[in-house]
Amino acid sequence: KTDITEIKITKADKTIDLQKKDDKWYILPENYLADTTKIDPMLDAISGLTLTALAAESENYNRFELDDAHKVTIFAMAGDKQLRSFDMGKAAESNQLTFVKLPDDKRVYHARDNFKTKFDVAVDALRDLTVLAFDKSQIQQIEISGKDKPPMVFSMKQEPVQVSAAPEGQAAKPEEGQTVEKETKPEGETPEKNAPPKPVWMNAEGKTMADADVNSLLESLSKLKCKNFINGKTKEDFSSPICTLKLQGAKSYELLIFEKTKEDNTYPAVSSESEYPFALPQYKVEDLMNKFK
Repeated sequence: KTDITEIKITKADKTIDLQKKDDKWYILPENYLADTTKIDPMLDAISGLTLTALAAESENYNRFELDDAHKVTIFAMAGDKQLRSFDMGKAAESNQLTFVKLPDDKRVYHARDNFKTKFDVAVDALRDLTVLAFDKSQIQQIEISGKDKPPMVFSMKQEPVQVSAAPEGQAAKPEEGQTVEKETKPEGETPEKNAPPKPVWMNAEGKTMADADVNSLLESLSKLKCKNFINGKTKEDFSSPICTLKLQGAKSYELLIFEKTKEDNTYPAVSSESEYPFALPQYKVEDLMNKFK
């Protein structure tokens, strides 16, 4: 499985070329990033191809969908070396076998497992739909701005926990609304006046924000997937976003969302983590908007 560096999938006059570079898979010639969860089952099927029985010796390939119009031909390469090739037809009625034909062999075989749907796919179905990804624990600042509205800025601050000094022989008392853990001090020592600071989210006015609300927002964005990419358009084709989100951590991230399209009720968007414009489903944008509020 790990030897394979390229997969070619041909059906009729169409070919999908998948190539491995730096442990990632890309769809050529556009160099689209491929979804590894879609490539791994292909690698398993190719490397583990197992013939279980002879299905037919005649050349009546139509009944197995191994004729030129229906068959899917798979090539697996390691650099310039071909590791394996075979023609794939339909799945058997048991749905646990696939009809295959090997090179220079006119016979039809049963192959173990049904892997028809793993290979008979369109390019768009193989693309990695992740358009924004980051470690949410690294984010230190969030900026949200709407159309014709001033931005809202939230930052991670270190809020000191004040502890009042107590008279000799008495325990220190926390400020109103704050708690401190009981700590046993060696004989002769007095409690410290200040506990270690705690990280909190604050807005520009210094108001503390609920951690659960901010974490919910970051969770929604940290592995954001689109519905599909917008073909035939570039990021520069979109302007006047209805919402702009900026995140600052170890690096900067940006997400711009534009007016909803009437045709399919999706929202065009662009991201600093994607080379291509994409569409977000309505429910996902509405959920984000509610979190912004």
